[in-house]
Amino acid sequence: MLAVASFIPDQVRQHFGDTRQQLRSHVENSKPVVDEPRDARQADLRRVGQDIYLSSEKDFISSIEELTETDLYQQLEAAATTGASDGTQLNELQDTLAEMDVDFTESAAHFGDSLIEAVGPVGVRWEESQETDKDVTADSSQPLPDREPDARPQMIADFYDFDTIEGFQEDLVHHLRCQVRDCYIEMGIAPPEAFRVLGPGFYENIGWYRHHEFYPDYYNYHAEIDDWQEEHTPEGLLG
Repeated sequence: MLAVASFIPDQVRQHFGDTRQQLRSHVENSKPVVDEPRDARQADLRRVGQDIYLSSEKDFISSIEELTETDLYQQLEAAATTGASDGTQLNELQDTLAEMDVDFTESAAHFGDSLIEAVGPVGVRWEESQETDKDVTADSSQPLPDREPDARPQMIADFYDFDTIEGFQEDLVHHLRCQVRDCYIEMGIAPPEAFRVLGPGFYENIGWYRHHEFYPDYYNYHAEIDDWQEEHTPEGLLG
């Protein structure tokens, strides 16, 4: 999420432009990146996304852990939780990482690029029945890590605005925040304040929130939430 929030518009287009284009094809007369079969086009709540693989370099991860102890990280974290991107902060970040001897190659000229190892091709998933999902994915010649992705956006066109690349970036960051929220709710504990946000996160969780009275409608942007599971959260984790 922090990586995506730190991107400049050209980087958003490079990594996630296919997701934006596929989503736009669902709501306007534009060409999709991947052609969807008829049963997909007739399905409700088609989810679009690309698998995200974060860097697994141990030295880089150690440097990032050191970075999290700085004031600059707190500023960037605030930017990530609002979907904002600030060029001045990015320049300061690059200077800080250089002082830590983090190798910034031409292909990783920005913080976000250094955090992301690879992004998979755009895919569309839809519900064939209550028990079965189907999916179609664009072709890709890019090699991907032989492991599960670290994040998998599941964006539904009806919930987002794609007029500008900056607006799409904000929506994508917000969607990832909602997925983090869902992870905490699944564990039965309250998410941190920065992730007490409303909107669709994981697709499966939308069904839980809709059909189980135990859960408020966290997926609904307009819901009034008075229960973030604080009652079930150890005191040391609240805040």
